[in-house]
Amino acid sequence: MTDLDLCWAFEEACANGWPARRIAVSGGWMLRMSGGRMRRPNSLVPLNGPRDDPRRIIGIAESIYRAHGQAPIFRIPSFADEMDALLDEDTYPREGRSLTIAGPLYAFRSSETDVAIATRPSAAWLASRHRLTGDEGTLDAPIFEGMLSAIVFPTAFASISREGKIASLAYAVLQDKLLVVESVVTDSEHRGRGLARRTLSALFAWGRHHGADMACLQVIADNEPVLRLYRGLGLDRDVFAYHYRRGELAIR
Repeated sequence: MTDLDLCWAFEEACANGWPARRIAVSGGWMLRMSGGRMRRPNSLVPLNGPRDDPRRIIGIAESIYRAHGQAPIFRIPSFADEMDALLDEDTYPREGRSLTIAGPLYAFRSSETDVAIATRPSAAWLASRHRLTGDEGTLDAPIFEGMLSAIVFPTAFASISREGKIASLAYAVLQDKLLVVESVVTDSEHRGRGLARRTLSALFAWGRHHGADMACLQVIADNEPVLRLYRGLGLDRDVFAYHYRRGELAIR
């Protein structure tokens, strides 16, 4: 497998781990639309293979997003960035530079005993996720729950509780031998105590038990404390970077 093939394999697995509510495909590009504040399920992305003229696709995406009351957002992976220079010309500001990182799972053989794992999210897991991310009471909460229900690959939802409530959680999606980890969050009152490490270790052990040999996740590039955590767990390979370009909701 070439480096480019590997990038596409990770890109596709991560997309399947965070699916959009609605999609449209045109000329080798995929437009994703879900509503709410989240960028990833509300952005246009390139697909593997031949792709049409990006300038034409930009115009199509702008029209569709604005017709649905959403600002056009373009997600630019470093290995398929032909749209980036055109968006520079159109003064689309960059934001949200992130890394897709990965590492092997051979060291993770047994689960943490105080981490609960289920194949579907419980009501407590969902409520805690919304509370910890600030989505509680917002449109993003039901959007996120709908996204989870659209995942078709095997899933695991992990959590660790302290003082009677969930203090750290994450979920993972298993595609072939790749484990994609998403939505890692820890209660601010319990950070620095190794809870996220224990939660992730349990998910990695679950993935290895079910045939995964590598894990990956996506993280904001300048979040140094989180990157140190992930590097310490063996996710020390930078597969590719990406960023977003966000336009205005209406043309001035």
